Amino acid sequence: MTEKHKILHVISDIATPHNNVLMAALQKSGKCSLYLYYSTKTTQMYSWGEEVFRAIGQPIEIGKTGIYWPLILHAVTHPHEYYLFIGWPNNTARVLLLIFWILWRPFLFWSDFPNEDPCSYPLHINAIRSFLYHVVKTRAKRIFLVGMHTVEHFKRLGYPASKLTNLPIFINIDKTKIYFADKYHTIRNKYNVQNEEILFVSGSRLTQAKGYKDLTEAVYIVKKQANQSFKVVIVGKGEQEEELRVQITDLDLLDTIIIEPWMAPEDFEALIACTDVYIHPARFDAFGGGTLHAMALGIPVIGSDGAGVVKERVRHEWNGFVFPSANPDKLAEYMVWCLQNKESLVSMGQKARITAEEWPPEKGANIICCSLS
Repeated sequence: MTEKHKILHVISDIATPHNNVLMAALQKSGKCSLYLYYSTKTTQMYSWGEEVFRAIGQPIEIGKTGIYWPLILHAVTHPHEYYLFIGWPNNTARVLLLIFWILWRPFLFWSDFPNEDPCSYPLHINAIRSFLYHVVKTRAKRIFLVGMHTVEHFKRLGYPASKLTNLPIFINIDKTKIYFADKYHTIRNKYNVQNEEILFVSGSRLTQAKGYKDLTEAVYIVKKQANQSFKVVIVGKGEQEEELRVQITDLDLLDTIIIEPWMAPEDFEALIACTDVYIHPARFDAFGGGTLHAMALGIPVIGSDGAGVVKERVRHEWNGFVFPSANPDKLAEYMVWCLQNKESLVSMGQKARITAEEWPPEKGANIICCSLS
């Protein structure tokens, strides 16, 4: 008897390059028909526009605050179709979760590490969040979580371990740094990187949790210890940007550290491909995409053990270095090693690429498809 074709509805806030990679792999798998719903087409937070929204399938914009009744009606009248909620990004998703809870209907749920600071939300929002987490705990058939950091956190909160699955961020791994070879000299000249200099790159939101003040302090230490000159490019925006700029000025690092605003995804990839070492300095990061791109492009990583992707993918002294989070001295030590052992970075980067090849997006698609039964 032929297995009935599966239909999967995915409800998310906004299309992102990372999630699009996974959605494309799902669509290509042929194991389900995919329908995508987003709160909004784009946001000013990131540099990309509607092209990311339109990249996969024929997505529908359903809004944040209104309720998209056609999807509610369809869900109620088609009980054998599957739903994957990426958080509860809009009122339509919240209403559906309530309906599924009332009807004892299972669903799939995917979450990053949650913000559980009660001071972050008004009382009524905290009450709604508590109820929705209860819905997820009691009704979700499978709870996908970004990184083992998040899996362990949900276990501590009392979620059944049998429901929890690590579903990390996925990226396309079809490019190596050779793809960007024609940009190498242009990019390095832009940042005035001389022939023998090492270029370090990092990128994320500029917040305290991401550890960029630690990176700046580490650069200051390296400058005092090493004889070689080098450059550091930090890509991102955030509430700590002005504080970082002041720190960089006070430590007399304006000739070494350059802060760039968000870039288009391919421009960021090109920058990483033309660097020597990628740095992931986060004090805490549930996972982290920049490290994935670096490893896929064959670039070694210096990352903190506070970042989920570093703990899960970086093997110390094999494809990169792992340092204790919030420890600028250790970060500086590994940066100095890179300056003194530039010839070893190519081999280390090749091993990073081998690790990346173990995690193609098809692996993520298969994890989701295995739950559609």
